[in-house]
Amino acid sequence: MLKIRSSDRIEYIDPDHEDSRTLFDLSKGGACCLFARRVERGAFVKVTLDTLELRARVSYAVERRDGHRVGMQFWNVSGAQQKVLDELVERFSRGVPIRCRVSDEAPAAEGARQG
Repeated sequence: MLKIRSSDRIEYIDPDHEDSRTLFDLSKGGACCLFARRVERGAFVKVTLDTLELRARVSYAVERRDGHRVGMQFWNVSGAQQKVLDELVERFSRGVPIRCRVSDEAPAAEGARQG
């Protein structure tokens, strides 16, 4: 079966910042980063892209020799946040550097819905 993405994505953006993660993939709906430690599938994290803070849910985590490749889906994104994210994706698709920080977040409340 052929999978079709619902949005464009950017491959391998490596920011030069001490607290940053290596960001392999960024789209309007999610991201993929390299982590030093294991992150559980289904966990919620806070993702900061430049100054934009988003909530994301881990959709997969794959152990590799250089760490853990973790895919995240952005969660409950407001209209204003989506507009900024769309602009970031557009800018970075042209090679503009991005800073990406990911931090742990408390578990989501039951019944939380994706936005």
